[in-house]
Amino acid sequence: KQNLTAVPGEVFQFKNLQYLDLRGNTITTADINKLRSAFPKLSLQYDQATAQEVLLKRINLDAKGYPDAEAQVALKKIVEYLGGYSNTNIRVVLYYSDDYSQKEAKSYQNTIQNYLTQFKYSKAQVKFELRKNAAQQQQQQNAPLSKTNGYDTAPPYADIYGTGFPQGFSSQLQSKASAY
Repeated sequence: KQNLTAVPGEVFQFKNLQYLDLRGNTITTADINKLRSAFPKLSLQYDQATAQEVLLKRINLDAKGYPDAEAQVALKKIVEYLGGYSNTNIRVVLYYSDDYSQKEAKSYQNTIQNYLTQFKYSKAQVKFELRKNAAQQQQQQNAPLSKTNGYDTAPPYADIYGTGFPQGFSSQLQSKASAY
């Protein structure tokens, strides 16, 4: 057990790799699939439960990138769980559609990082990703405007993906209003 969250790139240099034991590590399904593709005959051991990355929650942000009230509750629960289990990780994905929105997304990332500093967790457990998404631009054009917050487009959001969380954890993060 090395507390790995990804397969080290050096592994792919071993052309005759026949056996790899990754049990006790939190490796994503994407990395497992890369290994299977690169080494079709590889005997691979890994923990299925911790290898699955799942969408834990889509959080809404205000115009400055600050999590809304529901998102704050969800983030607190997520980070509290992280603090208790070193084999868990989250990946916060912020979307952009052009150069301007990429700068905005980076600013939102900084705001979320600053918000998270109030909680105790290992920063190695949290990764941020900015992802170009053409569908985001279309969605923003088609989404209803938020009259209460004065957005010119749909409110920004981020997706929180997790590995190592128990099955059903994401359902605990749903607001009571969206559960009905």
